[in-house]
Amino acid sequence: MDSGKPAKILILPTIGIGDVLMFTPALRCLRKSFPLARIDFFVMTESARDVLLHNPNLDRLIYFPLLDDKINGVKLLLRLRREKFNVSINIFPSNKKEYNLVSWLIGAQVRLGHRYIVKDIQGMNFLNNRRVEQSGKEHGVYENLKLIEALGASCDRSDIAGEGLDYFLTEADMRTALEIEKAHVLKIGLHPGSSSRKTNVNKRWPKERFVELIKRLSEKFPEMVFFLFGGPDERNLRNFIRERVDLGDRIYLVDGTIREIAPYIKAMDLFLGNDSALVHLAAALKVPTAVIYGPTNPDWTYPFGVPHKVIRLGLDCSPCYQYSPKSLYCPAGRDFACLKELPVDKVFGSVLEFMKEMGLK
Repeated sequence: MDSGKPAKILILPTIGIGDVLMFTPALRCLRKSFPLARIDFFVMTESARDVLLHNPNLDRLIYFPLLDDKINGVKLLLRLRREKFNVSINIFPSNKKEYNLVSWLIGAQVRLGHRYIVKDIQGMNFLNNRRVEQSGKEHGVYENLKLIEALGASCDRSDIAGEGLDYFLTEADMRTALEIEKAHVLKIGLHPGSSSRKTNVNKRWPKERFVELIKRLSEKFPEMVFFLFGGPDERNLRNFIRERVDLGDRIYLVDGTIREIAPYIKAMDLFLGNDSALVHLAAALKVPTAVIYGPTNPDWTYPFGVPHKVIRLGLDCSPCYQYSPKSLYCPAGRDFACLKELPVDKVFGSVLEFMKEMGLK
């Protein structure tokens, strides 16, 4: 970096799709600030790769399932090391030793990451030679902006908020979305699931409550159709809900890869889900989004850049979850009462209020 501007930048991920999406505003700003730099992104899951396909702010998208094939993964990292990157960036929140070891092994001149409030040493974040402080108060998007601002990137935060997250649909995707949009008057997408990784199933509002919510919405809005989203591992959950609401052709199940379900989400008038990747995908697709929160912090992960509604019980012990390598658990010993005691009345009322705000009747 003789000129003070990085020529070769490598971005390193966490596993989470939502975390990758929340880096896209920083990626956009990085490209604007360093238009001549080569910007590469290394991802370890197919879903993260799918999120970044067709992103014009990247020069190269590198996909390898490192956690499933460590021997060949190390060989790949050593090849990347020989490319002599000026900068590597561990996106927020990469508070895990595996991610920092990857950064250290690639050996960029500047290895950029965070100094975390929780389990910073255990996460081996000291392997990064330039770090910014986690505030503990800011949204993940702004934590990522701090990383690239440490390189000298100039980001207008009002522009960042206005443009939101990035996800790029193909022309075929847009045609699919338009067809769905025209086929139905009022469409609501719901994601009753969440990742099962690190006990994140505990971020789910009870499935029986989703059944009751859909029944009440269907009675209130006879023209409303419902799309249940999720991955293949959540089919039983979605089938449970569909069978019990018994709405015939007013309810659809949608699963598949991120690229396959994105056009359907784009067509929704409103999206409602637990705090998981698909609410961030909906936000990236500019769909008004409501999120049910329990142990996680909405200040850090609210749907960025779109009209949104936070729905939570607000117990005095929540939010309790910190970004860390530790799995999600209930430190208060209340068996996730923050979600299990959240009544249908409150969620139903919040959805009605949000629909009114969005002009949906």
